Amino acid sequence: MKDTLLIVIILITGFAANAQGKGPILRAYAYQRQSLPGNIQKSDSEDGTVTKRPLREFMNYFIYLETKKGQTIKPSKVWINGIPNQLKTEKISKTPVVYKREGIGDKMIIDTLAPKTSNPLLMIKPDGELTIDPLPLGKTNNAPAEGIRIEYLWKGKKYFYDINEIKTLEPLVFQ
Repeated sequence: MKDTLLIVIILITGFAANAQGKGPILRAYAYQRQSLPGNIQKSDSEDGTVTKRPLREFMNYFIYLETKKGQTIKPSKVWINGIPNQLKTEKISKTPVVYKREGIGDKMIIDTLAPKTSNPLLMIKPDGELTIDPLPLGKTNNAPAEGIRIEYLWKGKKYFYDINEIKTLEPLVFQ
């Protein structure tokens, strides 16, 4: 009798601990890709001198969150290297998520950004930097200086999810 009771208590404790878990997000995938203009930017002045302007580089981010089934989150901000950004979200219905790029000849190189899953997948697109009111003295946002932090609402409370590893994709060079 004592053995059965002990097994039941262990099972109930295990199920309760598993139900609480770490939150609704199972995994996150983050990538960055630099975009470069293809031509050299220069300006000709009236006196005939040519000055080269520095190239404007753009960094694009691809962020995917895999969540538990039945859990709904609402991302509100994405912090990239300590800088807050507004965002747009999109539910991804077809997995795996792949990125195709030209290879040698007619071959295409395929990078898998998010693997095949039966769990819900959400894509986050940073959509411009935010200006935020300064925090009161003694308060910090604790946003990592490097990496990505997702700020989201879940069950009416604010949570954060940090992504420390951002994989780099091959740059996109325009002509």
